[in-house]
Amino acid sequence: MRRPRTRPRAAHLTSVHRAGDVRILHKECRTLAAAGWDVRLVAPHPQVDELAGVPIIPVGTARGRFDRMTRIAREVLRAAVALDADVYHVHDPELLPVALWLKARGARVVYDAHEDVPRQILSKEWMPRPVRSVAALAAAAWEAVAAWTLDLIVAASPTIAARFPADRCIVVRNYPRLEDLAAVRQSRLETRPPNVLYLGSVAPVRGALEMVRAMVHLPEDLPTRLLLVGPGESEDLDARLSHLPGWDRVERISWLVPDQVATVLGRAQIGLHLPHPLPNYVDAPFATKLLEYLGAGMPAIMSDIPAWRTALEPYGCVEFANPLDPAAIAAAIGRLLHAPGEAAARGARGRALVYERWNWDPEGRRLVAAYDRLMC
Repeated sequence: MRRPRTRPRAAHLTSVHRAGDVRILHKECRTLAAAGWDVRLVAPHPQVDELAGVPIIPVGTARGRFDRMTRIAREVLRAAVALDADVYHVHDPELLPVALWLKARGARVVYDAHEDVPRQILSKEWMPRPVRSVAALAAAAWEAVAAWTLDLIVAASPTIAARFPADRCIVVRNYPRLEDLAAVRQSRLETRPPNVLYLGSVAPVRGALEMVRAMVHLPEDLPTRLLLVGPGESEDLDARLSHLPGWDRVERISWLVPDQVATVLGRAQIGLHLPHPLPNYVDAPFATKLLEYLGAGMPAIMSDIPAWRTALEPYGCVEFANPLDPAAIAAAIGRLLHAPGEAAARGARGRALVYERWNWDPEGRRLVAAYDRLMC
C-alpha cells in the first residue's frame, strides 16, 4: 500500500544516457523539482548519488548494446517498480517495453522522443543497409504502439511531434538554459581568442572530418584553432581524426560538465554546426549547440541546407557553407574573422533572440503544465 506523499513523484528512466545528461537531468528533472515534484532519476551510474539536487538510482554500466537492452533494461524496470512513482518518464526507444509494462500495471507513463529514431537509424553508417531498413521499421512500429498506449509523448521538435497523435503529444524543445550562458553574457566577442568551436557529439556525419580538414585552408599567420568538444561516436574516431591534415590546429576536449560550457564558449569567436545533409538533420535547424553559440554572442557557420536558410537567414545571425567542402568552411571562417564588426553584429542579433525567445524557460513551463494535467 502506497504511503501518503506531500509531493507527487516523477521517475525519469534511461539506460542509454549518463546521469548528468543535460536534457534529462539539468533541464527536465531540475525544472520539475523546482515546480514541486519529487523527482528521481534511474540511470547508468556507479553508485547511489545526488546530482544537482536530484537523487540518482544507479543501474550499473552496460557491457555492450545487447547487455544494455537486456540486463540493464531489467534493472531499470526493477528500480522503477520499487519507486512506485506517480509518473514515469522514459527517455530511450529501447525502454519502450519497460514503458508498456509499467502502463499495463496502471501507471501514468511519458515517452520522451529526443530524436526522429527511424530517420536516425537510416543514417547509421556502421549498420548494413538492409539491417538499417528493418531496424527503422521496427523502431517506427514500437513508437506507434507507444503513441496510442502511453499517456503523453514529449517531442524535442515539431518535426518529431508530427509523427505522433496531436492530442497526446507536446513539443519541448531542447533549448539552452539561460543560467548556463550567464557567465559568458558580458564577454565581448572581439576580446576572445580567434578560435572556432564545435560543441556536441563528434561524428563523421556531424562534419568532424571536414571541420578538421578546413583548418588546413586557413592562413598560417591566422592564430585560429578548432576547439573540438564532445564525446566521440566511436573509440577509433579520434585516432582517425588525428591523422588528418589540419589536426595540428585542433584542441580536442572529450567531455564537459554543464558548468564548463560557458568557459569554452568564451574561448571562441565562431561556432560550427555542419552536419551532413541527411534526413535526420534537414528538418532540425535549431540545434542546441547552435543556440548555445548564439546565446554566447557569437555568429555561427551552418550547413547550407535550403530549409535552414529559410528558417534562419532572415535573422542575420549565421553564415552558411557547404558542409562537405572543407575549403568552403574555411572561407566562411575567414570572412567572419576578417570582418569583426559584422561578426559582432551577427552575434548580438543571435544573443537577443536566444534571450528573448529561444531558451529553456518557456519549454520547461510547458513540461510542468503537461505533468500537472496528467495528475488531474
